[in-house]
Amino acid sequence: MSGAPRLPLRPRQVAALVRAVKDAQDAPPRAGRLPAIPERVLVALVAELRAEREDADPARPKDARKRARRLAAVTGLAGLPGRVSGEALAVIEEARAAVTLAAELGTPRTDAELAADLLVVWGLVEELDEAEAITAGTGTRSLLDLEASRAAGAVTDLVPDEWTPWSTLRFLWRVRKVRDLVPESLQPGVRAIPLVGAVPAALGASREMKAFQKRFRTHLAAR
Repeated sequence: MSGAPRLPLRPRQVAALVRAVKDAQDAPPRAGRLPAIPERVLVALVAELRAEREDADPARPKDARKRARRLAAVTGLAGLPGRVSGEALAVIEEARAAVTLAAELGTPRTDAELAADLLVVWGLVEELDEAEAITAGTGTRSLLDLEASRAAGAVTDLVPDEWTPWSTLRFLWRVRKVRDLVPESLQPGVRAIPLVGAVPAALGASREMKAFQKRFRTHLAAR
């Protein structure tokens, strides 16, 4: 992991994601089923962000948009020496916003169920029941199985050579873009925006976060 961009998480939180990767890799293989690494990392991320929320004052929706703007701008100003994975950052911030919205609405969801909500809102899984089976580990298919069956070549090309917290979160972001038919070349692995691009990137991040919050709130309200 030494060459991987930093994650905007505390060391304890990154360690939890590392354990999730290892646990998924060490799990006994199931015949005809791909590893459940992405969903396990996502559930671990949700758990860590929930614990983070309990340790601090609850963040309001507009705080998430401010943070998205700030992180996008700072990352752009930092450039390659201070590189942060823009894709992993987006997954983390949307997961953090989901945790906040679920708490605000008083929605009783476990970590695995909230991770399933994210998979549905992200458009990675169509049916909530299937998403919940995937994140709970009770389904007949893993997330990789599901995505590979839809776009085998494109998704296979996105599978990292080594599963790490950074590469897993990056995979979750990039596979969403495959579903949206956005060329892979338009999805940079590292946000290294020139100085002149920092402000537009910050504004775009805020708009994306607001749109995500609206989709997630609608999803929870419809349950």
